[in-house]
Amino acid sequence: MPINFPTGPSTNDTYNLGTRTWKWNGEAWELQPLTGGFTGSQGAIGYTGSAGSAPTDSLTLTNTSVGDTISATTTEDSSSAGPVITLKRNSSSPADADYLGQLKFKGENDADQEIVYAKITAKIQDASDGTEDGIIEFANKKAGSNVITARLKSDKLQLLNSTSLEVDGSLTVGGTAITPVTAPTISSISPTAVVTSTATAVTITGTNFVSIPQVEALNPSTGIWYTADSVTFTSSTVIVATFTIGVNASYKLRIENPDGNAVLSSSALMSVSAAPTFSTSAGSLGSFAGNFSGTIATLAGSSDSAITFSETTNVLTNASQANCSLNSSSGAITTTDLGGSATSPTTYNFTIRITDAESQTVDRAFSITTTYGATGGAQFN
Repeated sequence: MPINFPTGPSTNDTYNLGTRTWKWNGEAWELQPLTGGFTGSQGAIGYTGSAGSAPTDSLTLTNTSVGDTISATTTEDSSSAGPVITLKRNSSSPADADYLGQLKFKGENDADQEIVYAKITAKIQDASDGTEDGIIEFANKKAGSNVITARLKSDKLQLLNSTSLEVDGSLTVGGTAITPVTAPTISSISPTAVVTSTATAVTITGTNFVSIPQVEALNPSTGIWYTADSVTFTSSTVIVATFTIGVNASYKLRIENPDGNAVLSSSALMSVSAAPTFSTSAGSLGSFAGNFSGTIATLAGSSDSAITFSETTNVLTNASQANCSLNSSSGAITTTDLGGSATSPTTYNFTIRITDAESQTVDRAFSITTTYGATGGAQFN
């Protein structure tokens, strides 16, 4: 409300109102600091002499403590609301969508810049006489930008700009209790490759599995679904699905619990392709003189993708045993000193694995025999 200062004051005259004191500085009434409290900004010191008028300037209050900067108290004893803070926009042409009062919450970032982190704003939804509607909007700083995150209208609450609702407890809508959705998730599978037209058990790891879910594989290229031959429920985090699929492709997996909650993997998790095979027959690769130097044999195999050779045992490439080398790309077995320090005939049994680009494997057992008593590096077959 306007403050009615005395007229015709002399310099240094004072005027008291409640707990506040003003002093006439010769030109205007100047607000004096509170004793032992904070000092308000001088603000509109021009509450000028005669019958002063309401201020038209802004007012800034600065507080150096964490206590209340503004405190309003009412001693009225009724049940009516109080104290009351009113923000009024006195527009000569009010219209729908006009913004009204606003509360801003400012702070600084780590670059010492002033940032508006949140706002609460009132807005006119309908300014029509007799059917007026109002809106309260909530805005937040999100990833560096100010966005409206919620809008409370007269008939609904809207969550906007990718703002989700999280409820810690029960939720009832229209008198109906809402049960939280517990959709299954998929984190990994093993193996990731299934052999064409061969029943293969795939272990799927995830969460929220319910006995017994339906598991399907989707070929994104054709849109055709393949249902698992069988599904074994191990736990809420592990199931085993067996697939027999005759079409080579990459597949997404879908799991649907009995309650209808389901998940479809966002990318292909499983591939179906031909398994690698050996062309070289299993068994003996021949007999060789001890300490032979040269090529023992070149193993052959194939798949629908690149293959590599490796030993699963520790015999062929062990310097204390066969003392050979295996070329992982060509499959060639070579040596510079077959048998190494051995001096008596020995049969070396070992297993070679072919692995293709889909991590599918095939193993085959082979052997090499050394002989002693003959001279030279001749090969005996």
